[in-house]
Amino acid sequence: FVQAGSWMSEPEQLEYGYEICARYHLNHLASGDYIEMGQRYTVADLIAYCNENRSRQGAMRAAAVLKRVHDGARSPMETATAIMVVAKRSQGGLGYAKIELNHRVDVPNEFKYLAKAGYFEIDVYAPASGTGIEYNGSDHLDKQRSASDAERMTVLSALGFRMIVLTGNQFAHQLQLHRAMNAIALAMGLKCDRSEVFQKRQNDLREFVIRNWNGGL
Repeated sequence: FVQAGSWMSEPEQLEYGYEICARYHLNHLASGDYIEMGQRYTVADLIAYCNENRSRQGAMRAAAVLKRVHDGARSPMETATAIMVVAKRSQGGLGYAKIELNHRVDVPNEFKYLAKAGYFEIDVYAPASGTGIEYNGSDHLDKQRSASDAERMTVLSALGFRMIVLTGNQFAHQLQLHRAMNAIALAMGLKCDRSEVFQKRQNDLREFVIRNWNGGL
């Protein structure tokens, strides 16, 4: 990861950091293929290594990128969702790094009659504004999964979270994702940049994060 700082673009290294600290493993020989697994390294591990090897080529760049990396992504599209939020504005992201992945929310006793699950995990969570972002891929179209998703949104909304759902179809279309990211920015209290220049950057970033996943969104 440190060496990659000397030759990878910043978005590439940002994505690489999420993959190293993820709860999944990519099969780079088969596009769209990944398996769930335990987390191998943490962001803290990588930061410690950078601090111990500051003289190594790429270490300073790697340390800067790690300020936008977070632990525990469960899928490549969860990583993609996070990157659309944390990447710098100059790279098409919202430039907002103060997020958590898979934030656990226990269902209080007074709301247990609303859902079967005892807790939920929010894919991408911004604590300062109480904004939660969920990525719903094609597997969420299953009727039973859809019912569980509805319960999740009902309970989280009742608890005061500002919940926004992103879908594979939105990632596949520039204007749909742009509108969705505007909604996320609004919920987080961020400025919505609707300029053509920013939309071009945002679309470049969108195309980057889904470049290997067009068939499996």
